[in-house]
Amino acid sequence: MIPPAHRPTPRQRAHRKLVRRRVCVRARLTSIKNRIRHVAAEYNADRKELFTSEGLKYLRGLKLDPVDRWLVQRLPRELKLYRDELKAVDRQLAAFARTAPAAEAGHRALLDSIPAVGPVTREAFLAEVAGPERFGSQKKLTSYVGLAPGQPRVGRQAATTWASRTAARRFCAGCCTRPPGNWCGARRPGD
Repeated sequence: MIPPAHRPTPRQRAHRKLVRRRVCVRARLTSIKNRIRHVAAEYNADRKELFTSEGLKYLRGLKLDPVDRWLVQRLPRELKLYRDELKAVDRQLAAFARTAPAAEAGHRALLDSIPAVGPVTREAFLAEVAGPERFGSQKKLTSYVGLAPGQPRVGRQAATTWASRTAARRFCAGCCTRPPGNWCGARRPGD
């Protein structure tokens, strides 16, 4: 029997757009910071506090090649632009959460009660899962998110699978800082 497909509501689709926009902006911020660090590292001038106002002032005061000088002038502007964009997306997500129906507000309150689950994790989870009531059990939910391995039997051999990697990566992209090879701490047998 084929299970019914889930079709997100317009509100759920809007929520996903906001969360995915936040992920995109966050990735862009990281990319810009990495480029600035790369320029600083080429001159052995990388510092821990590089992205503070003093650190950027220090970077502007270095003797740099013309192209690197041009980058050092432009990249901090881009960094500020994306920091402002991240704040705007966060404000929009907060406004979106304030207009939530009772069931969604209840899910938010439940997720907020879990230690180490902050607003980013909460919103990523709710956007991708769209409420745990659509799953028949905890096992199905964790399997969908990709946090629980499955063990299908093929003939006489059991093979471990990692279900729904796409959903798990979307979930983890918004909330985890671990590298993709070990997302959410899940380990493959033998790793």
